[in-house]
Amino acid sequence: MHGGISHSLLSTAEWLDSFFMDDRSVHEANRTYFLVRYDLFKEEASDFKSLPSMNLRLNLPQLQHKTQFVFSAEPNAEPAPAAGSTSPVTPATERPGTSAAPANRNLTAAVHYLFRSTVEESASVKVGSLLSSGSPVLFVSPRYRASKSLKPWDFRFTEEVTWRTDNGWESDTAFDIERPLPHELFFRTSASGVWQEKVKGYFYALSASVRQPFGLEHAVNYEWINSYRTNPSNELTEVAFRIRYRHSFLRQWIFFEVAPQYRFPRDKNFDGFAGILFRVEAFFGVNP
Repeated sequence: MHGGISHSLLSTAEWLDSFFMDDRSVHEANRTYFLVRYDLFKEEASDFKSLPSMNLRLNLPQLQHKTQFVFSAEPNAEPAPAAGSTSPVTPATERPGTSAAPANRNLTAAVHYLFRSTVEESASVKVGSLLSSGSPVLFVSPRYRASKSLKPWDFRFTEEVTWRTDNGWESDTAFDIERPLPHELFFRTSASGVWQEKVKGYFYALSASVRQPFGLEHAVNYEWINSYRTNPSNELTEVAFRIRYRHSFLRQWIFFEVAPQYRFPRDKNFDGFAGILFRVEAFFGVNP
């Protein structure tokens, strides 16, 4: 029975997204938790970068478990891939600086209200304030997700629109196609894009990933990400490959992750640059 339950859990996108703390899971998590994260990143010809962060979500049961107080503290981040940047490789929808994670922020405090949350769709809005370069900024960010299952394929569309008092409008769009594969593998391909009112061009990415769980405490994610920008011309700006190994160790709420990467940026004539990310997380709350 334990094996059957484990197999069922491991075959779902929800479990894998939650295990990797994917934004797809975090945005719709209707639970209280406190996450502390410490990243250490190194790319060849650059120094180590230390990136600590924390995220607190408090579910308010008095409001029918649909409202959360959100507080986070994160390091400054670039609004979009920049020439010569040495940041860890991430898909567009997870990149710091998108509407999901406003650029140059240090502290964010917000109220997150979940209007609807079902397998087929979810709708929510986040309203709050953040410190951007030391200045207070107000924002409102509605988000909508629709999912459709045509076995064995699943389709997901996500749109998040943000208005900020400093940068105006932003839009973060993603479309996922995914399915389980033999041997408990899980495949996903995504098209995602970010538009910002005060940034020229449209940033988008086409990516593919395969996730491979090893029991309930280990998993590996293999990623291939192609990044594009429409300004000054519609062109491929970077090709990147990344492998993420994530392991729950010592306690079920402590995670260690190592993610080697190799990227080929256009501004460097598509020469390869190797890098590696080390991450330690402590998760307090209901286990993801």
